[in-house]
Amino acid sequence: MTLIYSHHHSKGAQGFKKSMDRASGSGVFARDADAQVDMIQLNLVEVPSRHNPEESSATAWRLESSLREFRSFTPVNIWFDYPIHRVDEAGRLTKNYADGDPRANLTKSYKRNQTMDSRKEEFDKAFDTNKRKDGTCFAFVIAEYLGIAERTVRDRVIEFSDDYVTKKGIISRKK
Repeated sequence: MTLIYSHHHSKGAQGFKKSMDRASGSGVFARDADAQVDMIQLNLVEVPSRHNPEESSATAWRLESSLREFRSFTPVNIWFDYPIHRVDEAGRLTKNYADGDPRANLTKSYKRNQTMDSRKEEFDKAFDTNKRKDGTCFAFVIAEYLGIAERTVRDRVIEFSDDYVTKKGIISRKK
């Protein structure tokens, strides 16, 4: 006997949940079926290629499974350009995640992609913009300016120890 029922997600971000836990209502739905297939929309962080103009109006989706007797299949990324669903053969959707997926925060944060040179340039600018008349700057001021933790500022001073030194939260350039 085969029974198929369609269900909807509960309100709010679903990306942090396993596919079997996204159904609205009781958790019985997740434990009732032998096989579940779930489709969730992805946030397009990485812009589709201009070589594929039909993707400019398309939405992105990921198909996931929960199977009781077998290993779940590898999630499948899909473009939906009304009225057609197309599998993302090129792999452009691999680094896009559903709303609420913790990995999406890493993708959205450009700071995760910084190089040592770009961090140094950003730090130099923050220091020069905020330095006091005596040529020093408070670590908390740089932290606020860059939108990072004060601990990260201390780590950056260590990273750039050829140029900077800190003592009791006051940063100065080496002479």
